[in-house]
Amino acid sequence: MPTIHLTSFVHAPADRVFDLARSTSVHKALLRSYKHGKVEGGTEGFIGLKDKISFSLRFLGKQRDVTTRIDFLDYPHSFKSTLVKGPFASMTHEHYFKSIQNGTLLIDVLEYRLSFGAAGRMADRLLVQSFLKKYLEAKNRFIKQYAEGEKWKVVISTKGSLVPGVHN
Repeated sequence: MPTIHLTSFVHAPADRVFDLARSTSVHKALLRSYKHGKVEGGTEGFIGLKDKISFSLRFLGKQRDVTTRIDFLDYPHSFKSTLVKGPFASMTHEHYFKSIQNGTLLIDVLEYRLSFGAAGRMADRLLVQSFLKKYLEAKNRFIKQYAEGEKWKVVISTKGSLVPGVHN
């Protein structure tokens, strides 16, 4: 099963980075940078335990829709989303947030399996894995930009940490 492992450093506290990674506002801003990209479903604010969210992107000339659900959430250390519907045979995305001196390590572990047997494996090696890695890198750059600048204050309530599974 192909796995993408990506580690990014964010000069911000783990709870802020965790909340930004679950923010529908951040995901929508990222997808606006892609032609025909959009986010649907879930709730406005923050994706919580058992929430579903759909992402739509144009890839290889066709609109691709992926719906995931948050199956595990340990605030502010990790959460896991799994595929509910989409062009993959299976997919899990684990997000880890490790507090270190001066910031947070944001760790993504994305495991997926394409349908279509040998043709799917060839497409993965030639196109899909590179596309998914670039998408995750772009997502982490958006989170970093929000967390290290002032944008996070607009996205996250200034009244204290969010309670897991509760939507603002």
